[in-house]
Amino acid sequence: MKRFIALTYALLCFTLAFAQKPTQTVRGTITDQQSKEPLIGASIVWLDSSTFIGATADINGNFRLNNIRVGRQDFKISFLGYRENVITSIITSGKEVVLNIELEQSVVTAKAVTIVAEKQKDKPNNELTTVSARSFTIEETSLCRQCW
Repeated sequence: MKRFIALTYALLCFTLAFAQKPTQTVRGTITDQQSKEPLIGASIVWLDSSTFIGATADINGNFRLNNIRVGRQDFKISFLGYRENVITSIITSGKEVVLNIELEQSVVTAKAVTIVAEKQKDKPNNELTTVSARSFTIEETSLCRQCW
């Protein structure tokens, strides 16, 4: 009898140790907060330290995440030109979770950038030329006429 109880207990512990945790699918849309237009290419990532599961929104702003563990889960939504958003949702095993997410535009301010180009006249225009090739201005040609 003791052997039977020990074997049953060992089998129960083994089953619980390797049992699959229930998962669910999370889907939804990502849109602009003001215009309600879909944000094509916006990304959503499940914030879990052990696995990386993420998706990008399609042409209609729809996304789908599979194999999300049941329970309270955090998701990070981001898109260029919009504020990042972290939302918490409770995932249940009964049905799919549908998230309709709206992102707010953010303004990025930067200092002015000035680009200045300088041409090196002693270098040829085309590095593959076999004879000398150099650009010169009209003033340089008039100086050469005085030399004649």
